[in-house]
Amino acid sequence: MLERVDSTEQPSRERWDVDRTPGPLDSETVRHETVTVAVEGTDASFADEQFDQFGFADDDAPTQLLVPQTRTERELPQEYPLYLYYPIENTRDVSLPFCLHGHFTVETNRKDLSLNSLNENQAVLERGVELVARVAEAAGGSNFGDRYPWILLPPPPKSYPDDPSSQASLLTWFRAAVYEELRERPCIPTVSDEDGISTPVVPGESLLHWDDTVRDGFLALFDVTDSLDESVSDAVVDRHFPTRKTLEGCRSVPATWEERIETLLWIDDAEQFSTEIARSWGAILGSHLDRQMVGQDTSHLVCDSGTARALFVGTIETILRSGSNDDELSATLDMLSSHLEGVYLLPCRRTSENGVVGDDAEETRSESDAADSTLLVPIEARSGPNPNERGTSRTRSVIWDVNSPERDTQPPEVPREKSSFRVYFLDREVEQNERARRVLDLAGRPWGVRVYDGTPSYFRELLDTFAMDDSARVKALDFYFLAKQINKLGSESTDLQTDEGSFVPTEYVKSAVARSDGDQRQNLRRRLNLRNNRLTLPREGGTHTIRETILDDDWQRIRALAHGEDATEDWDTFDGNASATWPAPTEEAWVPIAGALETDDAHERIAKTLSLFGVSVLPDIRTVWMYGSGHPRTRGDASWDPIEWSAGDFLAGDGVPESAGALQRSLADAGNVYQQWITAPGRHPQTTAEHSNKCNVKTDGVLRDVFLATWIWFDDLDAVQQLGEENLLELLHRYEGHHQVDT
Repeated sequence: MLERVDSTEQPSRERWDVDRTPGPLDSETVRHETVTVAVEGTDASFADEQFDQFGFADDDAPTQLLVPQTRTERELPQEYPLYLYYPIENTRDVSLPFCLHGHFTVETNRKDLSLNSLNENQAVLERGVELVARVAEAAGGSNFGDRYPWILLPPPPKSYPDDPSSQASLLTWFRAAVYEELRERPCIPTVSDEDGISTPVVPGESLLHWDDTVRDGFLALFDVTDSLDESVSDAVVDRHFPTRKTLEGCRSVPATWEERIETLLWIDDAEQFSTEIARSWGAILGSHLDRQMVGQDTSHLVCDSGTARALFVGTIETILRSGSNDDELSATLDMLSSHLEGVYLLPCRRTSENGVVGDDAEETRSESDAADSTLLVPIEARSGPNPNERGTSRTRSVIWDVNSPERDTQPPEVPREKSSFRVYFLDREVEQNERARRVLDLAGRPWGVRVYDGTPSYFRELLDTFAMDDSARVKALDFYFLAKQINKLGSESTDLQTDEGSFVPTEYVKSAVARSDGDQRQNLRRRLNLRNNRLTLPREGGTHTIRETILDDDWQRIRALAHGEDATEDWDTFDGNASATWPAPTEEAWVPIAGALETDDAHERIAKTLSLFGVSVLPDIRTVWMYGSGHPRTRGDASWDPIEWSAGDFLAGDGVPESAGALQRSLADAGNVYQQWITAPGRHPQTTAEHSNKCNVKTDGVLRDVFLATWIWFDDLDAVQQLGEENLLELLHRYEGHHQVDT
């Protein structure tokens, strides 16, 4: 029973009960007890306090360690002076996170260590250092707690003497000696090896960093791998990866203790150390979260938002800590490129809107669900030295800085997850992180991320989903999503126009042939390849091949109305029933799409979107253009004449592409007269100002290194003829200037 005496009030009484029980730490070198202190007061109530008490297992010496068990995460630990059954008042500056009791020699006032007994007191402190080290080592080799060795780290001294000469310097020496001893002890628990054995290592051999953002990224890896039913391994690196409990223990100490962890790791060159950590961390990510481990067909992972952000921002921090300027950071990105390629690391937004179009229904998801979870999208370096090279391809696009305050335009919508689009918007919270933005500015090509560059660029990213040589199926949900935003496209983007024949814009072709820089060739390849696809309509509307299915009279008039054309007043009727046509605007197949658009101009948007995919009024128009996949390499020795093309003129192993073969057959069916016609005087490439088109100039031997910019032909001439003369003349009347027809 204790009494607290106050000069102004009645004494208050407290009853202290101390209970000691054997502790759970199993060690041959350390004795462990759990101490519970219960206090009952007459004027106040107190929570029970618990401590871990340690002593030497083989010695009854009075040197003991009492470590408080903190109750909440990040709770500031109590600071203690040295103890000799009572606190030695003038040693409070040592600020230990534990209570060290020893048989110290003190001054007569019992408030300080004896100046005349420095050697004796240093010997007691040496025993204390050994006890701290034994506790850390024993805890590291067992499942005892997650706060060790962190809770044993005293404030690190800036400098310290080897031979203390005062009470203050003796305390400084003690704090430094604790760190020196802990660096030599295997006190960091690490993940299990292939045999399921977890072996603690010395701090310098662990994959640890003093920065808590980096460590939170490490911790997030456990959450992601848990969702994949996988475990974390460090087999691919030299350093040993800490266990989840170890990292959680780091999180339990105050954030201000970063300096203590850095001191424990004994780092000479912080940037070099962080570079090594970044390399090892990249290898760990590459061995757990790349496409080969997760699955080649997995476009993204659904992840808790906090976990996804921590994983990404932690990785960002390892990179930023590796250098101070852009050149050094770029070098780190290059070093990590082989490890991070295909790793699901980029946190991207989910959509909260439920798009329901025909059979393509999305699961109902609220805005809170979308906010609580995030998509992890793989890193995918942009292939090819420039975007105009044939063969460059991406399986997804990641766009960031979509909501920049510098823009006054409405940002685009996030594509639906159940659509075919693989266009993602980087998580908004992440892209507002200034440290993340610095790395993203440098990581465009190695990570395959792009700054949002307006609606046309966004549409190109969306259309890249279907811009392949082979035929792909466009779902109704995909079509609806494009139609919903089609009116945002302006007239300034020549490669994205939606009038008749705009899939081969003549002036754009000329410019693309003349210029090797820029992205015009890539844009033209995209636009032409879109016509290879098939569109599936809901409600038994069927699947339609885009280049083979024409617009009927109603759709043509709706498209003209969408473009504000007045010429429809001069149009006669057109009957396209002899060819495959799209379902009429009034048919049931369009109802889900038009209804979901919820706008008066729904059918006009549908007509423009059909034209964006390359739908025409003429059936089965085929194209092979100079820098497309159906054309031989222009730097080879291929002939300009398709009849002479062979498999050796194309990329090795690919053979003659289907479109090139179709062109060869059409020219052969026509008796190859077209080639003769375009090389006759007046049209021959060598016709010059010195010779009129009536002059029979000599044309032999002047067709080397010459190619036609674009071959355009009807693949099925019978289908065109079946339209009938009147219908063909009507189309020529309507679209004079849209299609250039040689007769």
